Amino acid sequence: MITAIAVIAAAAAFGYGYQDWVPAGGIAFGLFIVTNAAKLTVAVARIALPPIPVPGETVDNEELLDPVATPEATSEETPTWQAIIASVPASAVRLTERSKLAKQLLIGYVTSGTLILAAGAIAVVVRGHFFVHSLVVAGLITTVCGFRSRLYAERWCAWALLAATVAIPTGLTAKLIIWYPHYAWLLLSVYLTVALVALVVVGSMAHVRRVSPVVKRTLELIDGAMIAAIIPMLLWITGVYDTVRNIRF
Repeated sequence: MITAIAVIAAAAAFGYGYQDWVPAGGIAFGLFIVTNAAKLTVAVARIALPPIPVPGETVDNEELLDPVATPEATSEETPTWQAIIASVPASAVRLTERSKLAKQLLIGYVTSGTLILAAGAIAVVVRGHFFVHSLVVAGLITTVCGFRSRLYAERWCAWALLAATVAIPTGLTAKLIIWYPHYAWLLLSVYLTVALVALVVVGSMAHVRRVSPVVKRTLELIDGAMIAAIIPMLLWITGVYDTVRNIRF
């Protein structure tokens, strides 16, 4: 469904003459789906998360130890706990069905979002003034997919992101070879060198199952910084800044 929405929106944009916005829109839409896949899964599967305290929030021990024993929420419960109680299935069979649905939804969201993201990253690279800018965006997206592939315990989600990490450089290399056939040997050499370095890095981290909290936090900050850098670059490539600058009042 997510992929169908993206295809229909792209077709409509081409039909109305906004084809230059399709790659950037695909990247923005794909980023939204990939980064919010877990939240979308919880919302669609109707699974209420427990009230996890935020840093600095005071939590009573009795509230944490209070079991959810009754199937019906009372007026004494907070709205959050009422939502949790209402989302608990009445039987183990229903709970199993809900968990399978949530797993399928997560795989579907990540896979479709990654597919849209990879297609947009390859299509956004254009010749001309924004050639380097678009290459930087494609490189950031590739790195984000590689980082996020380590976050999912579900192998299908990790494989989808890893596939995008491989597909984006491969598609860009093929695109550049078509544009610059005289430099095909150089482009292939760079591609193979980068692929070899990536294989060495991945192989060295294959047996690393856990990372320290400091390293994990550092990786999260790097991932967030790269995602935050993609959007301004997209606005730059699509000419939004030039349009705003030339507005006359």
